[in-house]
Amino acid sequence: GKSELPKLYSHFGGFNFLAEAVQPTWDSPASMIGYYNTIDRKFDSTNILKFLIQTSMSKNESPYGLKESMNMILLDEMNLAHIELYFAEFLSKFEQRRGSKEGDVNIDIQLGTALIHPLPLDRNMLWIGTMNEDETTKSLSDKVLDRSFAINFPRPDELRSRTIIKTLEEIKEFEYLNRETWDNWIKKDTIFTNDNTEVINKYKNITNQINKKLAETGK
Repeated sequence: GKSELPKLYSHFGGFNFLAEAVQPTWDSPASMIGYYNTIDRKFDSTNILKFLIQTSMSKNESPYGLKESMNMILLDEMNLAHIELYFAEFLSKFEQRRGSKEGDVNIDIQLGTALIHPLPLDRNMLWIGTMNEDETTKSLSDKVLDRSFAINFPRPDELRSRTIIKTLEEIKEFEYLNRETWDNWIKKDTIFTNDNTEVINKYKNITNQINKKLAETGK
């Protein structure tokens, strides 16, 4: 059910969607996006990198360009490998992008010897990860949690079977979500301005109280 949620969200929301299963052997960014094969002298690309390149290109640049639309990548069973090993560069770039005035940063792709391709890490891409918590998975670090929104699915109170199963196309025809439409939904104004010290102090006190309680549990 976890993997089905982002799939349904992308369909009804109008996102281009790519799902990739994370492997326990992923130990570097090359595992996720590909690497330069020195034996064959060519770059072995992955579906994720191909999708990222597509979403960085405009329709004017390529008939397969998806820059004007919204897109989503699902990393299924994300914590089968240490997230920091294969996703570390992306996490760092997300942090840089947050403080960047332009709002966009690049991921450097090593295409060959001394050949680097700067790939834009744009805001028209949403990253989703699903995971379980058991003896086969890796625990999450604060670095990962601080840069994500976590949704926990507890044990259900009752189980229901699907009596009517329909395909997504039968429920709703897919319609692309334009990036401009998505950008217009984002609230860019903030109440946390330098001259609004009353509001800042209010939430500062709340945060201090939360930290004080968490300190008792070692967090």
